[in-house]
Amino acid sequence: MAKQAKKQRKESRSQEEVKVVAEIERITKAGGTAQSLKPFKIALAKLKFARLAPKRVNKALKAIHQVGQLSTSSYSFDDSQVEKIGEALKNAVNAACGKFLPQTAQEKDAGFTL
Repeated sequence: MAKQAKKQRKESRSQEEVKVVAEIERITKAGGTAQSLKPFKIALAKLKFARLAPKRVNKALKAIHQVGQLSTSSYSFDDSQVEKIGEALKNAVNAACGKFLPQTAQEKDAGFTL
C-alpha cells in the first residue's frame, strides 16, 4: 500500500516539482551539503503548496456549500443549531488562517500558567 501511495504522489507532481526533486537527488548523490540543498527544498515546498492549496481549499468550500444545503425545506432546524454550525465553521476557519500567521515565542510556549 505504501508503494502505491508513493507512486500516486510521484504521478501528481508538476513538471517543475519533478525537476527540483531530480536536482535534489543529483546534489545528494554528489555529496552536497544541507546548505546547498536548502534553496531546492524551499522551492519544492513552495511548488507543493501551490499544487495542494487549491485542491484543499476547493474541497473545503464544497463541504461548506453542502452544509448550506441543509437550509432547504427538506430539513428542520432551529436558531440555536444554526448558531452552533456558524460558530463551529468560523472557529475552524479562524484556526486554519491563524496557522499562517507568525507566532511570537511567547505564543508558542504559552501552554500552562497559574
